Amino acid sequence: MNMSETDEVSEEILNAANAAFSNLIPEKSKKFYELTYRKFMKWRERKQCRSFNEDVFGAYFGELAKDKKPSTLWAQYSMLRAMLVNKNNIDISKYLNLRAFLKRKS
Repeated sequence: MNMSETDEVSEEILNAANAAFSNLIPEKSKKFYELTYRKFMKWRERKQCRSFNEDVFGAYFGELAKDKKPSTLWAQYSMLRAMLVNKNNIDISKYLNLRAFLKRKS
């Protein structure tokens, strides 16, 4: 009998996976990653946005680009990408227009 991804997983396995995946963020700079993530989530809340689609990130980074250097934008993108994969299972590296926007700003 094959198990699919949607089959239930024991709480023990989920806890072990969460413990393993929580170490994906560098310990030394974890507070910066978390701060970047919180700022983005608060921005989403202020904008009354529930989505994580590419347009949302375009608007967010468009606002950041008004007063941030390109190197800062890339750092924010990198930290946010890691946190979103870790906490929300969302991979923004697939958002090609967002990456093109960041490259154009560089």
